[in-house]
Amino acid sequence: MDPLKSEAFMREELVRAGGCMHWRELCSAVATRLGAEGQQCAEEKTQAHTHILAIIPYMCLSEQDGLVRLPLPTTTISASLSRWAGWKLGVDEALEEAGGVMPWRRLRDSVVARYCLLSGSCDVDLKSLGRFVLAHVPKEYVSRRSVWVKLPAIPEWGELWPGRRLEVSYMVQEEVVLHAGWVTEQVGPQHVVVVFDAGWSVDLVKLPKTWRDLTPELAMKSPTRRVRVLPGLGTRDTANRKYTGEDDVLLLEWVPQISDRCHHWRWIDCAFGVFRPIPTSNSSTSASSARYSRLISLQSLAQERLPSGVTKEKVIHTMRRIGSSAATKDICQNFQHLYADCCSDNILLGSRCMKVWQKDVQHVLSNNKKLFVAEGSTNRLQVWSLSGAVHTALAEGTLQKLLKPGRRPVAGPKQVSLSRRGGVRQRLNKVRAVGAWAGR
Repeated sequence: MDPLKSEAFMREELVRAGGCMHWRELCSAVATRLGAEGQQCAEEKTQAHTHILAIIPYMCLSEQDGLVRLPLPTTTISASLSRWAGWKLGVDEALEEAGGVMPWRRLRDSVVARYCLLSGSCDVDLKSLGRFVLAHVPKEYVSRRSVWVKLPAIPEWGELWPGRRLEVSYMVQEEVVLHAGWVTEQVGPQHVVVVFDAGWSVDLVKLPKTWRDLTPELAMKSPTRRVRVLPGLGTRDTANRKYTGEDDVLLLEWVPQISDRCHHWRWIDCAFGVFRPIPTSNSSTSASSARYSRLISLQSLAQERLPSGVTKEKVIHTMRRIGSSAATKDICQNFQHLYADCCSDNILLGSRCMKVWQKDVQHVLSNNKKLFVAEGSTNRLQVWSLSGAVHTALAEGTLQKLLKPGRRPVAGPKQVSLSRRGGVRQRLNKVRAVGAWAGR
């Protein structure tokens, strides 16, 4: 079978069918044409279809259905969009109008809207236009540490404003509403990211022009009608900060409400006065995050160390109630039914679903071979039964005597075995022989 002729026949059949055809029909049509041309070898029909399927390019196949499609050629529209010089110009104009700094999503939507306005009609998918916009953003405009796109003319500013507290006035239904929050990030000399106390909303706030050359301390003395600096510093005692019980309660209450892992953790650090102005979006550098992890581990350890009340006697009575051999899962279910007061909902540390009392039951079963006998496994679960000593003690009423721990024999002086004595004597003779050989 000639693969080149088979591929040519396959393309001709697809073009004749309109560019789409089921793979079974395509294989039958190509096999028929190969037979007519005398190219088909003396094979079975299934083997011929297998050879034809192997020739079909991967780009013509689909995981959704059994259709074979011709690959779409590169359209002139995509080629013209990739060569259009207006993407870079649109990015610069949008950044200049916004003050030199914009989030990348807002920048993408702004440039796409400009393109649709200039072209008059938007026949191309908006997602495809957004990809062209992002592909034409220069590398010097972006940073791995932030989601903001900045013009290269804007210098990298130090961490002057993060950790400060601002009060911003907004007009809501013709009324002035004041919102206070912590500055969690500085984006250029004119913009800061503020997380407000009400609802933890994250907003990009543009600083007044009069504050451009002022430090936060001087800006506190020059408030404006819209923004003013409030007293307070989120980094007031980072080095010697000690969490109190009230802080731990607030931390456990706040963490489930976090939706922005970068700025919300920074807000919590500022509220506790442990904020460290490090230009990174990683929450692992947050002091409050480390404290929260410590609290969770302490709670898990405390729950695991609580006495569950599981004893050998209770496990024996549970298995006696079952009356026969049982798997570990069945023993735990019956134990919970008999001794519900011993079965709390405390989860074992490092496990997702195993509870502390279940682990204690397994520990009693596996570490008392004198009382419980392992009889194999059923459905990957260990099967246990009571030993003969337990049945005898239950019949005679001497179970407590059996469960009473015995005394360990007092260890006497170690006796040196004859083989050990022989080894010592052999080494001594060797030393003497070496000394005699040396003339000592």
